[in-house]
Amino acid sequence: MNSVKRTIIHYSILTLLVFAWVGCDDGGGFEGENDLVVYWQVAGGTCSMAGIPNVKVELLDEQEYLVDQIMTPCTNGQATFVDVQTGLYSVQVFGLDDGGETTYLSPSVDVDVAPSGAAVEVTPPLQLEVQRSGLEIYWSFASGKLCSIEGIGQIEIAVWDVFAEKNVHQAQVECVEGRYSIEDITSGEYKIQLFGLDENGIRALTGLSQVVELGPGDLKEISIILDECDKEDGPSCN
Repeated sequence: MNSVKRTIIHYSILTLLVFAWVGCDDGGGFEGENDLVVYWQVAGGTCSMAGIPNVKVELLDEQEYLVDQIMTPCTNGQATFVDVQTGLYSVQVFGLDDGGETTYLSPSVDVDVAPSGAAVEVTPPLQLEVQRSGLEIYWSFASGKLCSIEGIGQIEIAVWDVFAEKNVHQAQVECVEGRYSIEDITSGEYKIQLFGLDENGIRALTGLSQVVELGPGDLKEISIILDECDKEDGPSCN
């Protein structure tokens, strides 16, 4: 009987030592250690207002390789990557519409994951903002001639918001460049008008696009042909 008691006591002591060793192990014995919690909000609104029922949260390593990703309802407001290896990472949240397309986007944030006995939290919440769109505008002349032969030195660019009925972007560039890029414009409907300026800066030629519809994240190429001002059924230079 005494032998049995001694065996049980020895086993109990060994069990306690094992648990003590596991609890002190640097490899992540604590629950939640090396977990990474990411929070997000829709800037100036809600998930339903933004039309993004779901989000995708991406975890990238230092070489920008995708380590893991989580798909979850936007209204959850947070997602947890479990058992992330020690190292430097970046996280980013993508707001997805009903079709699974990215329409909202957060900044990419760097995170240092190190054993600490507690989860690493990305705070404050990442702000999801509507993804900006872009335009690539190209021009040529109805005559088929070059800028120098047409006597055009500069191209004036005006982008009009159809609904607001106002000019939302204006620029002036060298005609010989042949194109102009707008990389940060909100989704909407626009018309683009170009003016060819002569050596005195006078509008000599013009061209007007059809209505261009831009969705979040769209990049569209627009080609416009410039012709004489105030031509029949053509746009004015005023």
